[in-house]
Amino acid sequence: LASAKGSANLIKGAKLKGLNAQFITLSNTSSRAFVEDLGEAGRGVGIMQIVPNPLRGSVLAADFMKMVSASPEIKPSHAMFQGYISARVLVDALQKSGKNITREKLVKALESTNLDYGGFRLKFGPSDHHGADFVELSIVGKDGKIML
Repeated sequence: LASAKGSANLIKGAKLKGLNAQFITLSNTSSRAFVEDLGEAGRGVGIMQIVPNPLRGSVLAADFMKMVSASPEIKPSHAMFQGYISARVLVDALQKSGKNITREKLVKALESTNLDYGGFRLKFGPSDHHGADFVELSIVGKDGKIML
């Protein structure tokens, strides 16, 4: 449980000391910078993702990939897909809040969110601000890239 930089330093340091353990990190380390910082030490590192693979064929992923493909320099990632999903949820809640949005209306709209994006369900409530229980493992490959 560390930042991307802290996790990369720990993994590289452990491998330099000869520790050949299986490292698994949380989704907050799934950035391109994290994987690049790991270098050779990254091969085989697992990353727990909290959103589906953006390259798989769900309706939501297809919408995301259509948007991303408009800018070829952008490389899709789980982290970027998570931001996209978060933006979609916010837009939905803003629309449900109606005119003259207040904090209370927005919170109520967010807490009543129940969306199904082609099998990826998001449901919030007054005592559930997580939205989803989805977890998926991705692995850093021998080429130094996250295997989506």
